[in-house]
Amino acid sequence: MTDALYKVVKAGPMTAKLKTRLKTLAGSDHPVLLILSHCEGLKTSNINLEKDFQEILLQLITMVPKMQIILTTTKVLKLPDLGENAPNEVKLLPFTTESAVAMLHHLIPRISTADAELISQKFSCNPQVMKVIGGLIATKEVTVETLKEELATGVASEILTDLMDAVDGDVGQDHKNLLTSLQRSLSYLEPKKVENLILLTIFPSYFNNDCVEKVLGIRKMLVPSLLKLLTENHLLHQSEDDEYVVVPLVRDYARFTKDHDVYKKVLRDTKVKFVQYCYHMVDQAFEDSITMPSKAYQTMTKRKSYIQAALAMGADPDIANQCKTEFLLLLSCLPYVNVYSAQEITQACKTLADNYSSDPISRGCCLAVGSLFYETNKESWSKSLVMAKEAKDLLKDASNAQHKLMLALALRAEGLIGRENYSFAVSIAAHQSAVELVDSIVNDVPQDKMEKIILMAELAGTMDYCGKFAEGREVAEKAVSEATTYFSSGSHPILALCLTANGYHANAQGRDAQEAGDKDKANSFFEAALGMHESALGMRHEAKLGLDEAFSLNQKALLLQELGRYEESEKSYLESLRIRKKCQPDPDTLVANTYHAIGKLSMLSGKLAAGSESDDDPSAERPGDEQIIAAGKDLVQVLTDLGREDEAVAIKKKYELE
Repeated sequence: MTDALYKVVKAGPMTAKLKTRLKTLAGSDHPVLLILSHCEGLKTSNINLEKDFQEILLQLITMVPKMQIILTTTKVLKLPDLGENAPNEVKLLPFTTESAVAMLHHLIPRISTADAELISQKFSCNPQVMKVIGGLIATKEVTVETLKEELATGVASEILTDLMDAVDGDVGQDHKNLLTSLQRSLSYLEPKKVENLILLTIFPSYFNNDCVEKVLGIRKMLVPSLLKLLTENHLLHQSEDDEYVVVPLVRDYARFTKDHDVYKKVLRDTKVKFVQYCYHMVDQAFEDSITMPSKAYQTMTKRKSYIQAALAMGADPDIANQCKTEFLLLLSCLPYVNVYSAQEITQACKTLADNYSSDPISRGCCLAVGSLFYETNKESWSKSLVMAKEAKDLLKDASNAQHKLMLALALRAEGLIGRENYSFAVSIAAHQSAVELVDSIVNDVPQDKMEKIILMAELAGTMDYCGKFAEGREVAEKAVSEATTYFSSGSHPILALCLTANGYHANAQGRDAQEAGDKDKANSFFEAALGMHESALGMRHEAKLGLDEAFSLNQKALLLQELGRYEESEKSYLESLRIRKKCQPDPDTLVANTYHAIGKLSMLSGKLAAGSESDDDPSAERPGDEQIIAAGKDLVQVLTDLGREDEAVAIKKKYELE
């Protein structure tokens, strides 16, 4: 089923080969259990992927009725009803530092919270690792004090390998027998081929011939025969699109074999090449993002595990310092091609910054990038501001163009968080300083023009927040002009961001004219803003940026509402609501806000929204009054949990939810 699972996860077409395998399973007397992990990956901005995934699930259930499918996820998927054999969805809690500490306390009641936090953070809060280490300490095979001493001087990954090599009970007897059998099989291969196989375990997922040639340093003409040999010996699995992955048993062998020390140096050298390969891949994705943003997004999504693995290798001080140039350049590209979680990037940046503590400039660069990747809560904002402040202090005298760009990123983070905290003067000052700084290095680094355009769009957005419409419109129009010239294809998510900012100001000018009683002038501004948001919507739809697409739909609906085109407005709101409910788990501020917008529209248009279905789209749900009130309460709770009490109180009053 390996190939079948791969196809399901990719949500690719149902191939003839997969259909044949499913027919074989359907005719078997054995029960069939299919477990798909990490399904939260579907709750991204890619709505088309989720639709394809649902179609594949339906075909699996239809072709193999006895198949029981279990989906594990940290987010609610909300799949439609797929009938009697619908998949069972198991919601898992994200494994945080708190979870890791709780697990260690359960396994080792005597351990202090401080020690548990130290061990958890050093081993990246991995639940399997926590279980192993907890068991070792509980059985007194290693003490907390000894482990702390080793962590103070050694690399966590190497310490873990040594610990696991020393534990007989960590691997079950059946698994040991398999490993022994594998070791005998490998004895028939040339030693160099075995070494190549061990090195291939560096790739965290599927790889192709190009990856092998560039990372392992094998001559291009020799790669196909090597991969064919290893595949024929069932040591690699080959996918239908001619990519390969190391089978799990070989990964275990590479981890547990007593010959591991033999490969230590060559593994370290290959890891360095892997980091370099990942940097060049991200650098190419950045270049592609200028003219072909969809291609760049697909590349980064497909090789997401590569970037994760490369960043994790930065925890090794030797690799971090040997690949310092590549790590810093890789980080400088991530703000423009990012498809990863904020927490993931921030932790990697902090780890690298700690490894570069003796080099203030490099440390500042890492902290600057890390400060941009914050989550939507005050605690995260505070932590990011601390990182941005230190980055600014470390980079304030920078003369190198690349380092100045990093300083601009720290200023951008300060400006964005300032806006989140309603500190508009701070936000505007930070963004203006960043624009001036980037202006001084234009044409010196690849990201300079893109960064300037983003900064102007964000500055214009902040000016809209605080009512500086005339200045903001001027900045927004300049951003649109420069973005149109820079992104020659005429369609790009960043150009969409600029158009959105310009649309805010046109809308604001329309409202001013409306209040002054000049309806014709107001409508002309609303029409102009509508055109901008519709253009942005088209670009975001083309790039498959679901949540951004939903935002543009909301803005479009608002302007249609201002123009009195209520039916079109409602249709746009409902489509936005559909996307947001798919992308975001309930309760969520975006979902709740859209419910309220629909409720307000219903009152304006004189309709009674009683939960009936839309005539235009039977699958679209028109929320009734009870849903709107419930969503309001959810919104208040979400805002309160995020520490945004003032907004929660305002919503309560606005919708009389006391």
